Amino acid sequence: MKAPFGRQARAMPGDCGPIARGGRGRKGVGLVGAAMLSEAALFNTGSAMPAAIVQTLAALTLTLAFIAPGRAEPLRLTEADAGKSFALRVGDEVELRLGETASTGFVWTEQSNGAPALKTLAKGSDYPVAMPGAPGAALFRYRAEAEGAAVLSLRLARGWEPAPVKEFLVRFDVRP
Repeated sequence: MKAPFGRQARAMPGDCGPIARGGRGRKGVGLVGAAMLSEAALFNTGSAMPAAIVQTLAALTLTLAFIAPGRAEPLRLTEADAGKSFALRVGDEVELRLGETASTGFVWTEQSNGAPALKTLAKGSDYPVAMPGAPGAALFRYRAEAEGAAVLSLRLARGWEPAPVKEFLVRFDVRP
């Protein structure tokens, strides 16, 4: 890395360089940044370490980043995910966003909430336009609490009608 005025920039031990930092410092460099951190830290310190060792350390860093427990973001599901199965780790969160029109009576209700493997964190709705008949979404949030199989089952119906208009079902395999 060239510094202004022709001087050679020197990295400090543990510095990951401007590319790996991505403007966020050493915290939270992500997967690519983690690999670059390993290589940059070894190459920029003047180490005479063989390239094979550097590559092995970079690969190990990436591998560890992929097997780290938990998702950084919640698993976001919509109606398009109905009928699918997903693997979760304890601590992972799931967000459901299902279209509904509550002002016409059509609302999503849980039939099965995935307990005991899943814990319900929140239920709510999102209606950007406050107008009768305007479409919106039902929002559900869950966290994987225990190892095992879980089924989320919901139905879209009017409370006074016996048959649902739509059904939503997903399966989860929660692992430690």
